[in-house]
Parts: sequence; structure tokens; C-alpha cells
Amino acid sequence: KDRVLGSDPRIVLPFICDEELIGVSGRAINGSKLRYLTMRFREDLPLIYNIDNVDLSETIYVTEGPLDSLFLPNSISVGGSDFKKIDKSVLTKAVIIYDNEPRNAEILKKLESCIDDGYRVCIWDNKKIDGIKDINEMILSGITRNEITAIIDSSTTSGLAAKLRLKEYRKI
Repeated sequence: KDRVLGSDPRIVLPFICDEELIGVSGRAINGSKLRYLTMRFREDLPLIYNIDNVDLSETIYVTEGPLDSLFLPNSISVGGSDFKKIDKSVLTKAVIIYDNEPRNAEILKKLESCIDDGYRVCIWDNKKIDGIKDINEMILSGITRNEITAIIDSSTTSGLAAKLRLKEYRKI
């Protein structure tokens, strides 16, 4: 009742866990400064988009934004940059994919924390996506879903190799 809802047109994305609607997020489609509005119906469960539809035995692509996850196979979204809310059993098969923001200090810090925790991460290093912020924008620029998946797969690393690649990424 105390939430600002606005009147912008939005794509509504449901958050479902064990076949129960636990929240919704509305993504503005008109350039509104308030891009996402999210309502949570259950405080005891994390809002993870598409968690009920992934194959836990395959690689799981984990993105920040729900729209980004729509363009990848077997993917989920944390609806922000807090990847720590994902259950450890999912993270063993996960590739953590932050937006392509090499100058965002907060994101770089979180990316480094994921590396320290032993997760596989995507550190964008393909010239084709230089200056493109996220997967949705890559699609809008004409890069195909298969090309993006291939770029992510070739940019995925962990451990010391990820630390080295992150150091280079910061210089972009």
C-alpha cells in the first residue's frame, strides 16, 4: 500500500517458486527512470526469475535482469546484482553473468567476491560487445542469441584465471 506504482506501460514478469506466485516485477517499456517495479508476496523466499524451469543437471546461466535471462538457454535471473541469494546447489552448475560494466566499481567488487567464493563467472572480453551494457542491448544491436551464448561460454572462467581476467577487464 505504501509503494509507488506509477502509470508507465510495463512488461510484467512473474516470480514463481514451487508453482506458487511469490512476486512480480514490472519492467518499463517507455524509457521511464523507474525501470523496474517489484512486488514481493512472500518475504521468506528469494525472488529468482524462472527458477522452476531450469534443468539443474545442465549449465545454468544466471543474469542480473529477467529480460536478459529470456535470451539464454536454461537461465535464471536474480533481479539485481545480489547473486548470493541463490541456493548453493544451483550455483554448482551456474555461470554468473553481470552486466558488461567494466567501470562500475560496485559490480566489479561483487564480481570479485563471486570469484573468491569459487563460482564460474562471465568476464566479458569480446570486442563485438564493447560498450554494450547487457544481453538485452546485445540482442537489440543485432547479435543473435547463439552468438551471445558462445561469447558467454568463451568468456567464462573461475579461480586464478578469473582474477587475472578481471584485472584486465578493469582496464577497459
